Amino acid sequence: MERAGEHGEAEHLHRQNVADRLRVLGPDHPDTLTSRRAFERVSIAPRSSLRRIRHWSRRVRRSNT
Repeated sequence: MERAGEHGEAEHLHRQNVADRLRVLGPDHPDTLTSRRAFERVSIAPRSSLRRIRHWSRRVRRSNT
């Protein structure tokens, strides 16, 4: 789902997963921590991609001048 560009849906599902695991397993359970990390990765990915696009766009513009 993340690779298909459906970041919003992936983020929503990861957020639900984290909430469920927190409720059932607790905050220090390894599976909860793994779910939190996956959620962070998904929620950061769109911003990270946008930064890379902006960076390369600037480089292309500079090389064309």
